[in-house]
Amino acid sequence: MIKVAIIGCGKIAQVRHLPEYAANPNVELVGYYDLNRERAEKVAAQYGGKVYDTYFDLLNNPAIDAVSICVDNRSHAEITTYALYAGKHVLCEKPMAITLAECESMVAAAEFNGKHLMIGHNMRFDPVYRRAKKLLDEGVIGDVITFRTVMGNAGPEGWSMDGNWFFDKKKAAMGALSDLGIHKVDLLQYLTGQKVISTTAKVLTLNKHDTEGRPIGVDDNALCILRMSGGAVGTLAASWTIYGPGCNNPAADSLSGLFAASGRALQLADGTLLFAAAAHRTGTKWPPLYNYVCLSGDGGRTWRLLPAAASDCGDEAKLAELADGGWLMSIRNPDKGCRRFAVSHDRGATWSPVGTWSDLPDPACNGDLLRYSLRSEGASRDRLLHSIPADTAERRNVSVALSYDEGQTWPVRKTVWEGPAGYSSLTRLADGGIGLLTEVGDWDSGFEIRFTRLSIDWLTDGADDGR
Repeated sequence: MIKVAIIGCGKIAQVRHLPEYAANPNVELVGYYDLNRERAEKVAAQYGGKVYDTYFDLLNNPAIDAVSICVDNRSHAEITTYALYAGKHVLCEKPMAITLAECESMVAAAEFNGKHLMIGHNMRFDPVYRRAKKLLDEGVIGDVITFRTVMGNAGPEGWSMDGNWFFDKKKAAMGALSDLGIHKVDLLQYLTGQKVISTTAKVLTLNKHDTEGRPIGVDDNALCILRMSGGAVGTLAASWTIYGPGCNNPAADSLSGLFAASGRALQLADGTLLFAAAAHRTGTKWPPLYNYVCLSGDGGRTWRLLPAAASDCGDEAKLAELADGGWLMSIRNPDKGCRRFAVSHDRGATWSPVGTWSDLPDPACNGDLLRYSLRSEGASRDRLLHSIPADTAERRNVSVALSYDEGQTWPVRKTVWEGPAGYSSLTRLADGGIGLLTEVGDWDSGFEIRFTRLSIDWLTDGADDGR
């Protein structure tokens, strides 16, 4: 068991470090320090552990093994260096420090004391980027000659619990480039296996102002040309001025992370666009993930997150419109077994209790849900289709199931791909056929993407012609 303490109990600690440590069975949270003692005490009451009067007192406790340092940029080097000499392993938030000399002193302290020093460059741990790294290392993609990377948002207003120190040059030293761009620099070096050896950059303050209307003291935009040690050249852009409707959706106030489900979005009969998204709630342990719906009523120009969660038991959900105008959500089962679902009859304002389809296996895998036909549109029957690996434990035997009762039961199911196979997506083709896109294979043998043309007639062994 690793005994961990937190120095700086503000927003990044509360939405990332604390809940993620709490969810780790190998970690015990034991100590806290913050300039605002009341805030540290609230955190301690929630997670357990002792509040210290100074960070020196905390770091001098030999029972503490490691610390997360979540303070303003100017304080990173000072506290990190002291922590390393006090015999602690350190996870320090990015940016590492505000000068090269400070960074070098932190590295030297870690090496001298034989302790781990890690900076919060977390993108390299994303499964997508780790897969990309593997493909690059194996030569599947080829040599990196050039690249382009962008990272932006609407800015750090509201990120801090003590005013916006991100705009204060004395505390932050740097702006968008060190806040966002640093992630992409680390990711580029990780993916390519090359170091940045030179750069040409334009670092600007274009739009952000302080409370008195003056331009902020740090950059809100940066454009860089990077040259790598292996010869690759590319561009990096970082911005705090990516604005747009919905950036301050109150429905998202309680969420610390949100990702869209794989596959298609859904267009309702009235033109409304929907897609399902999985979210992590601030201050809670992960799992679970909560399933929400994002909606656009203007053709996708703007989106809003609906406030009611459909479930708290899965992710990668899919949506279909029912014959009566209701919404059906099919939900991946993280526990494996059978697929889960929920229904809304008030356009997502409320949802039914989550149910389980006992006749639709789910090995904790992404599948797809598709409206195939409606009697109100001239078809002989209402039909829904669902693709999913037909196994309760392993991702194998991708099948297509058919429902005639709006998803209450799935009496027809036929395997399309036997053996290892995972994610899939469905579409209705112009001629009435069914298109199935399938991920075939596994991590050992490798994956291929296969497209299969099916029909209702084939699926039902001639019992239904699909009309």
